[in-house]
Amino acid sequence: AYNGLALCSIAEKDYDGALSNIEQGLAVAEDEDKQSLLFNRIVAYEYKLDFAQAKAYKDEYLELYPGDEEAVRESQFLNSREWRVTIVQMEIYRHIYFSALPCARSEPVVSESCSESRL
Repeated sequence: AYNGLALCSIAEKDYDGALSNIEQGLAVAEDEDKQSLLFNRIVAYEYKLDFAQAKAYKDEYLELYPGDEEAVRESQFLNSREWRVTIVQMEIYRHIYFSALPCARSEPVVSESCSESRL
């Protein structure tokens, strides 16, 4: 029941609601239901764009269910996303860092001592 509620929440883009249903379901789940809930927890974090948390739960999941081929494919997807997110973050930090430097101003800064020495 909780897995179905979680899937409905994911379909409605209510990822926090889905995670709430998943956590409630995990508290009472049996084997097969537990596996579905754990897998859908990974999916919900992916949709939230929290790839680090999704990857952490994916690693736990694969320890419990190493033969799950769909989870192995999901793992490859998450690994590719993790690198892309890291590259984007590096580009953002680089932009912030370089735009904060004095030499990044749109107009050149000329000190008075430099202009006087040319006279």
